[in-house]
Amino acid sequence: MSAKETKTFTVAAEFVAVAVLLVLFCSCLSFDIGDWPSRFRYPHNSPTANLCGRIGAFCAYYTLYYIGPGAFVAIISAICFLAARLFGRSIRQLVLRTIGLVLLTVAASISFYRLWPGKVYYFPIGSGGILGVGAAYFFHQHLALLGTAILIVAMWLVGLVLVADSLLIAMLNRILFAVRRMGGMASPAWSAAKQQSEVLNEIWRKLSARQASAGGGACGASWQTFQGSGENRAGQGSGETDSDKVRRRVGWLQRYRNGDELRRLHTSAFGVAG
Repeated sequence: MSAKETKTFTVAAEFVAVAVLLVLFCSCLSFDIGDWPSRFRYPHNSPTANLCGRIGAFCAYYTLYYIGPGAFVAIISAICFLAARLFGRSIRQLVLRTIGLVLLTVAASISFYRLWPGKVYYFPIGSGGILGVGAAYFFHQHLALLGTAILIVAMWLVGLVLVADSLLIAMLNRILFAVRRMGGMASPAWSAAKQQSEVLNEIWRKLSARQASAGGGACGASWQTFQGSGENRAGQGSGETDSDKVRRRVGWLQRYRNGDELRRLHTSAFGVAG
């Protein structure tokens, strides 16, 4: 057989494998405990409830009974692997990726059994299949609840890293890029607010110094005119503290910062037009 014929046969076999895996995926997705060959429901459904018929019901029953919901992880990963091969992409480190896939399959079955022990798949042993239920009982017996939870999380993380390390790295890079971009958008607004606060503080300092030195001169009169209405409203005997007065005066400055009064005070303090 020539190299061209070998490649053609390989591509055809991969297409057939993808088709078989898709049928198995749909069969497991539409699994019904009442379909033949279930030993836990009688009489069986007639007609078969499985979307892929009796063959689909047969494959789904034994797949979910022995492997559990982790079979979906294995099936989807196998489909992605074959699709990558069909598009000409090589998959490196097959041994490590196979180990990662096994860890993900076991972790998925255990997690499903722990979260929904008697739902969705109504097997007498539980919804995690023999693999998931057996592993869950083994871990719980030797590691208790906390140790089992830590081990399951570790299995998920290690399995994801071994199966899709490049995908995880790309996702982390995108997240970091989005965070840096958000930080870059917030930086100009923060700088502008900080600069405006510094300008207001400088105006306050200059006005206070000029008022103290002038002893009731022009700037002091302007400042008294500016704050007069607020002082009259607040009252002289209201028991107002110094911090309250400072906050009130800063509020006046911010209220009139774009008006003629602030520009006039700025001119009086610095000697230049605002």
